[in-house]
Amino acid sequence: MAEAPALEKIKKLGQVLTPVEIAEFLVNWAIKSPNDTVLEPSCGDGVFLRAAIRRLMELGASPESISKQVYGVEIDSEMLEKTKKFLLAEFSFVPTLINADFFDLEPPRGQQTLSNLLKAQRIPKVDVVVGNPPYIRYQSFSGQIREKALSTALEEGVKLPELTASWVPFVIHAEKFLKKDGRLAMVLPSKLLHVGYAKPFRKWLLKKFSNITIISFERRVFSGILEDTVLLLASKSGPYGVRFVEVADEKGLSGLKLESPNFLLLPNPDEKWTKYMLPQSLADSLAKVLNKVREKTIPLGEVGMVTIGVVTGSNEFFTLTEEEVNLWGIEKEYLIPLISRAEQISGIEVTTSDWELIKKLGQKCYLLYVTKPWDELGTGVREYLTKKGEKLNVRSRYKVRIRKTWYAVPGVRFPDLFMSYMSHEVPKIASNEIIVNDQKATSTNTIHQIFLKRKLEPKLLSTLFYNSLTLLSAELVGRFYGGGVLKIEPKEAEKILIPTPEEPKEILNISSKVDRLLRAKRTIDAVAIVNEVVLEGELGLKQRDVEVIEEAWKYLQERRIKKSLG
Repeated sequence: MAEAPALEKIKKLGQVLTPVEIAEFLVNWAIKSPNDTVLEPSCGDGVFLRAAIRRLMELGASPESISKQVYGVEIDSEMLEKTKKFLLAEFSFVPTLINADFFDLEPPRGQQTLSNLLKAQRIPKVDVVVGNPPYIRYQSFSGQIREKALSTALEEGVKLPELTASWVPFVIHAEKFLKKDGRLAMVLPSKLLHVGYAKPFRKWLLKKFSNITIISFERRVFSGILEDTVLLLASKSGPYGVRFVEVADEKGLSGLKLESPNFLLLPNPDEKWTKYMLPQSLADSLAKVLNKVREKTIPLGEVGMVTIGVVTGSNEFFTLTEEEVNLWGIEKEYLIPLISRAEQISGIEVTTSDWELIKKLGQKCYLLYVTKPWDELGTGVREYLTKKGEKLNVRSRYKVRIRKTWYAVPGVRFPDLFMSYMSHEVPKIASNEIIVNDQKATSTNTIHQIFLKRKLEPKLLSTLFYNSLTLLSAELVGRFYGGGVLKIEPKEAEKILIPTPEEPKEILNISSKVDRLLRAKRTIDAVAIVNEVVLEGELGLKQRDVEVIEEAWKYLQERRIKKSLG
């Protein structure tokens, strides 16, 4: 077995080792005949190549023919040599291996002999493409290789956004090597289901393949990798539609039958596909309930504008504890009360008393906000800017360096409400009730800010938020990661559904009780109270309807949290 690649190589080349059970499952599904030709476009340690060779041998293919039927491409020459040795040791022969950047290879055009293609390092059209494409985040996926990859996708009519990771254009390029009735079997990030940059990919997928199965896992199956994964089985023949299947882990793939045309869906590629993870019967029931409340809910964005918090350029420098303020003697006029962590939002409002506790606990509680010219600054703040600024080399940091006045943090505003950016159990939202020295509080960009567009009490919205329908909507519009964290961007937050109550007083009457329960970490009890007043009382839903919403919310929430258990 190949050695695990070094961490730096994993990051640079997107190399991840695939469990044998997954490789064998994908290969066994994709390879139907002893004559099938197979391409693994990022063969790495050869786990898919070994599985493909075994599968072809089981079907009756000879070693001589297999060496000309199976193709492996790998950019890392050192790893390719190791893979060649392992294959020789196990089978006494090797398939056709090519050391190249897969994006540099193109499928043949017109009639060419196999020998001529191989001499030119070109691969014929194949029946099967299998593998685990390199996953390089957009921050590292840059330069010439990125331009080449995005250009390849654009040739196929797919314009990919800036945040695109490497796997998207890689799969698009791989499809070009498939015959007209070919099959593709890949390990992909679960981001396929819910991130914005995967939207054009989902459209492309539905256009290029007729029969698609997406298999997800209850638990993470890649040890040591936080990224959540799905298996994509895509065929250019068969009944049209998408099937969503979930198994516990890689062992649950054994004996999985996928031939039945039942439960084929026609999902909208513009929507997130998270909702299709619900069991079919629950999804059907939920659709009926949501139809009942369609006219009684609105997106959060109609009530308030959601933005990121303050981008300081260096939270280490521009956010301070009370001890740091006293140590440097920073004058109060340059300090703004601050919320910087989701844990600091414990109820439906964040009060001055809450902030005093944050300060007492020694947490970051001030934002350094300096707008005066240097000559007019107090001695304490000037000493801090000079000495601590030099020690941390703050002025060299990009967000600081590009400012007209390096120490003047821009975009400082005072929201009506705060909202957590990343959450574990549920997203948090609370009205901003902090006033310190006649100054309201702000937040760093780890916390979203909400500015109301309508005349309503902020506490009304934060109380209203904690109902099962809204929390379900948050699970559907957000995105989750392998560590079980729910992440909601501002534009996604504005799509969260909020009930429109006719009697706001009824909701304000329960706000204190909901606040106490949330602070006691009794979230379920708080939600039950809001459900009774809002979903049953205001929206007129029957108890069974509320139970359906609650079941769907808990299903998606628990499914997400399970990923953190790894």
